Amino acid sequence: MSDYGVKRSGFVRKRLPEQLNEIRDSLKNGLGSNVDLTPDTVLGVISHISAERFASIWELAEAVYGTMYPMSATGSNLDKAVSFIGVTRLQEQPSSCAVTWFGKNGTVIPDYSCVRNKRSQVKYFALGEVTISQDNAHCVTISPSVSSIEINGTLSVVINGVTYSYQTDRASIKYAMEKLFAKLAGLEFADVKLNNLELTVTASSVTGFSVAVNDKLSIAKLGTLGRVTTDKAETDLAEAGNISEIIDLVDGLEEVNNFSFGTAGRQEETDSELYQRYHKGVWHTGAGTAESIQANLLKVEGVNHAVVYENKSNTLNDFGMPAHSLYCVIKGGLDANIAKVILTYAPAGITLHGSSTVTAKDSQKINQIIKFGRPRKVYIWVNVIVNTFVDQGEFAATGYSTKIIENIMNYAATLNVGDDVILQRIIGKCVDVKGVGKVQVTIGRAATLDSAGPSLNGNNITIAPDEEAIFDRTIIKVT
Repeated sequence: MSDYGVKRSGFVRKRLPEQLNEIRDSLKNGLGSNVDLTPDTVLGVISHISAERFASIWELAEAVYGTMYPMSATGSNLDKAVSFIGVTRLQEQPSSCAVTWFGKNGTVIPDYSCVRNKRSQVKYFALGEVTISQDNAHCVTISPSVSSIEINGTLSVVINGVTYSYQTDRASIKYAMEKLFAKLAGLEFADVKLNNLELTVTASSVTGFSVAVNDKLSIAKLGTLGRVTTDKAETDLAEAGNISEIIDLVDGLEEVNNFSFGTAGRQEETDSELYQRYHKGVWHTGAGTAESIQANLLKVEGVNHAVVYENKSNTLNDFGMPAHSLYCVIKGGLDANIAKVILTYAPAGITLHGSSTVTAKDSQKINQIIKFGRPRKVYIWVNVIVNTFVDQGEFAATGYSTKIIENIMNYAATLNVGDDVILQRIIGKCVDVKGVGKVQVTIGRAATLDSAGPSLNGNNITIAPDEEAIFDRTIIKVT
């Protein structure tokens, strides 16, 4: 059996020395052992020429063999080798980012309007014309239009045709705004924040919403979502808040900002990069498994958490999932983009579970109902009783209560969807404040922010896999 060619260890090439030795042995067997094969003889020259040609053929055979496998292929041959699992070389592409254009209602942002990344100085250009409108608001800041409010006065906000109002029982505009904030905090498609007397509503799972207010409120800031991109291939990655410089001035345009990270562009993918991604991209190109669905959901712009649960049993499970169903829980990203991924990668005939429902067309243009879940908000109420040092040379500085609340909010920022609330972590954040000697902390959970408040205790709070613990300064009490 030949020692050369395709073997268990791979391709073994017959090199030039072995070729030359075989040719010399063949000539001696045919012409006699005394034949002169020195390099300067006719037969010697012919032997060397033939050996070189045969060695080149073996090198070509080895190269052809190598092009079959990503680890040894290069260039277009590597493209063909990785294509067997659906991986293709990434071509050059520009950087892009979703931005919010702020300005007066009705302001039109022309196509190709220029803005700039304040950190990298890379210019971005608007993709299409955008009109700032209360009918398609992405971010809106609402503030009181009056300096005071009488008892039984009403503050109301209309979002997507639904009225959220509060009739105050106190002559305090600050109190009324806090209660209105509690009414709006339960919006599933938006994040709501209250800063002093300013109430900000920002879309999270939709591109926009309609908004209107009554005469005791005014819209202090109005923004509509748009998209910008560089005009050539760039590797710039716009971090949140970086795209804020307006280059092309537009009447009525007041501000531009990006609330989330952009998407970095790239030059054409090199052989080395493609080979590395080939190994990591197996789940991305698969379909029908929880891993492939999760991997592709995490690629959707704006998604920062995604997990896929399966119920393989024949009965309803403890998590409330029907038999033989999939439950995708996703934080961030637009509903339409998420539905498209689930439709593409979920296995056929499997029940989809979740409270969010989106209609998407499949490859046959047939409407399909796609269900998935958004993290359910669990509001964490915190009560802290503080004992400060009085005789150990360490005194509590003015504002220690505010510092404790800031530390608790910093702890809250570390929690992901499904993370339990650990009481000892909160206690640790409290005693980190200078001058605080001992604290008594009790915590509780509630489904809404405008509830009367839950019963508090000294136990950890268990958060379900599809729940998210939400801390808010208005429900953290320090005494």
